[in-house]
Amino acid sequence: MFSCFVDFSKAFDKVNYWKLFTMLLNDSLDFYCIMLLVFWYSNQMACVRWRNSTSSAFHIGNGTKQGGVLTPYLFTYYVRDIISSIVNCGVGCHVAEYCINLFAYANDMVLLAPAWSAMQKMLTVLKTVCTKCDIVINTQKTVCMVVNPKCSSKSLCVSFPQFALDQKLEFVTSFKYLGHVLMNNMSDSADIHVERVMRNMFTRCNIMLISRFKYCSLLVKYVLFRTYCLCLYNSSLWKNVTAIA
Repeated sequence: MFSCFVDFSKAFDKVNYWKLFTMLLNDSLDFYCIMLLVFWYSNQMACVRWRNSTSSAFHIGNGTKQGGVLTPYLFTYYVRDIISSIVNCGVGCHVAEYCINLFAYANDMVLLAPAWSAMQKMLTVLKTVCTKCDIVINTQKTVCMVVNPKCSSKSLCVSFPQFALDQKLEFVTSFKYLGHVLMNNMSDSADIHVERVMRNMFTRCNIMLISRFKYCSLLVKYVLFRTYCLCLYNSSLWKNVTAIA
């Protein structure tokens, strides 16, 4: 199976919000809510502060507010055409009658294809749609991975030509996606490594508990510890848990 981890260059900052508002209007969403967003975004001002100096204010003409509550929703709405173009292109991995050729979480996208030609076609479609949406693909950070079959006799080829997307894309053997380490041999050892798990827990405890909730009761801290510090997201997919022992 071929996978491609797509990285967009300053994805949230390059959103053309006038195109975004047009999409919202075309879907007949509440007119007054859209006008509120138009007024909010079209009157954005910012300045740069360096040590004790502050620049004059300037207008922000594009992009969504990073860290804003509405930003993930608005960005997902903006890249809807990109997602639908990939899903409906007719190639990629299929499970029963379902096409599973794209995983997307905000601006983190992964393309899946069972053949080299299928992946190249999906990348061509992706490039075309991104150009229409004024989104730039960062080819320096966009990488590909080949997951070989468990039985080596079923492997048709051991090496493949690089995929083309403005320039050649690099092949990797492992990649960190949404905080989890994926490997081309389907091993979980890198993701459940003891030092990595302990380091993540130490960071979460210091940031979430000590820094932000130091005045809360012990009961509240206990609940927060179980919620934020015990990061077992997707642990049900681990198949090689002997690495912790």
